[in-house]
Amino acid sequence: MSRLQKQMDYVLQHEVCVPPNNEPQVIVVTYDEPAVIQNSAPVKPETTQSEIDLGLLQQAEALLNCDNQFAFDSAEVTPSFKQRLEQAAKILQAVATAPYQILIDGHTDFEGSNEYNHKLGEARAHNVQAFLVASGLVESLIRVESFGETRPNFKGDSPAIKLSNRRVDIDLVYGDALSKSLTKTVSK
Repeated sequence: MSRLQKQMDYVLQHEVCVPPNNEPQVIVVTYDEPAVIQNSAPVKPETTQSEIDLGLLQQAEALLNCDNQFAFDSAEVTPSFKQRLEQAAKILQAVATAPYQILIDGHTDFEGSNEYNHKLGEARAHNVQAFLVASGLVESLIRVESFGETRPNFKGDSPAIKLSNRRVDIDLVYGDALSKSLTKTVSK
């Protein structure tokens, strides 16, 4: 819940979303042509590739959830969100050893019928998926779901709250969580 609260506080205070940087990052990615990954701090000799990949996955997940709101009654991915998605896709393509899955959940505000909002949330999630695939990610690694208006970030009808609820939430599943997720999928 604290992540959602921080996101809403940010939306209310800023016009542009910048990924949070609460702790020092080992890896910084620059997005010049071509993309270059460089160390921002000295990497300890005992740092493993898996630890570096974990840092990259965390950085990508932060990017995937910035500027992730949509205009009213629209499934069109905004230019600022496309930029974040493109940056995250470049990072995910650089991950060397960590397998992962991407879970995209589409959401809406409460305007409109439940059925319409479910379809709109689904269209938002599918459009994000299509953009990530066009940016070089493998479609089979991406799962899409819609929650319509059933899981709002916040309750209320102010423009800022409605904007916060018109979104996609994107989670990267990796490590032990991925193993458990794959086990559940196989056993169904």
